[in-house]
Amino acid sequence: MKLILDFNILFSILRPDTAASEIFSRLDIELVAPEELADEFEKWATECRKKSGLPEAAFSERVQFVSSQILLVDSNVYVKYLSEALSLISDEGDAPYMALGLATGLSIWSNDKGLAQQDRVKVFNTAELIEYLDKH
Repeated sequence: MKLILDFNILFSILRPDTAASEIFSRLDIELVAPEELADEFEKWATECRKKSGLPEAAFSERVQFVSSQILLVDSNVYVKYLSEALSLISDEGDAPYMALGLATGLSIWSNDKGLAQQDRVKVFNTAELIEYLDKH
């Protein structure tokens, strides 16, 4: 299964004791994300490390491993869908994720309720993804 990874899920994956981390570790899921994910992570890296509960070296190793499993997609792929994405959602920070979904037809893995309040791109929260994967 190939999914677009939202930043809030990346944040959760970096904490080893979460359901998202468990899904990431156990299942054969291909993850892609808009290139803005890297900027968002850089902005929140310190908070992510603190909330992960991991020592700095272990967190750095985890970031490196998780990052190696995510394909960052160049904005040229989805830039023409940004205005449509903005018309579907209220948080402009989520527009690259929605635009990537519109451009590729892929579903988004996100716990952001705002992203799910539209009907153009399927959005799985973690609980829904677990349920879906159990059935398939």
